[in-house]
Amino acid sequence: MKRFAAIVLLTGCGGSDLPSVGASVQGAMSGQPVVLHSNWNGASAQTQFGGFMTGASGGYVDVSQNSSSGGGLDAGPGAPNTLSYGWFANDPTSQVCFSMPPFNYCFYTRFSYENGFGSIPASDVNISRNTASLDTTVAPGPNFSIYHCDVDYNTGTFNCSNNTGGGAISVRWVRTNAYSTFNNGVSRTDYGPMSTKTHGQWSSSSASASGTVMALTFSDAPGSLGDTHGSTVVKELSGPNPFPDGGTM
Repeated sequence: MKRFAAIVLLTGCGGSDLPSVGASVQGAMSGQPVVLHSNWNGASAQTQFGGFMTGASGGYVDVSQNSSSGGGLDAGPGAPNTLSYGWFANDPTSQVCFSMPPFNYCFYTRFSYENGFGSIPASDVNISRNTASLDTTVAPGPNFSIYHCDVDYNTGTFNCSNNTGGGAISVRWVRTNAYSTFNNGVSRTDYGPMSTKTHGQWSSSSASASGTVMALTFSDAPGSLGDTHGSTVVKELSGPNPFPDGGTM
């Protein structure tokens, strides 16, 4: 039997009923942990696909509307949507296996990962009660932050930059009615080194998602469609600063 040894590849957010993350940044150019703030007022869509625990590539997409005044990177009524995403991809030629009877253990020594967050145009997202669509292209800039890393354990190199990465993201959601939830108060979800804290009221329903995130394609991934029903939800995502020196590692 073959088992995969887990290597932490992705820092992101988990949970099928989480609203969107990311917008303004504190500590991004210092050694302090990064804290992302966003206001969520309206609809949202979220999905996670793949999984590094099985040796597979994967990632997540989380987009929300902000129809309240202020919040995000762009203040004012009708502020653009807030998007957060992450992906990781193993180099299939770098798989290493060793035997510890009765199991064989395998892991990848080379992989890449990327995380991004910020504002995108309102026209890039369409969310209704039963469906949602996202078609956008992101790049590093004043309103969108991206960090990308290429890792090679064989040579001990970690080539990371906050000036590269990005590309096209296209996802479709369809409500499945497998579950629905209502959330009121403060919730916290930890996923790897990242911690998500949400304050407010929102509901969510199960959904199935399919699409592409840069070079990764997925289908029938678990997801959710959310709604704040006119209230404003405040969300914080905190985690270690990938660039403690304010630049490329």
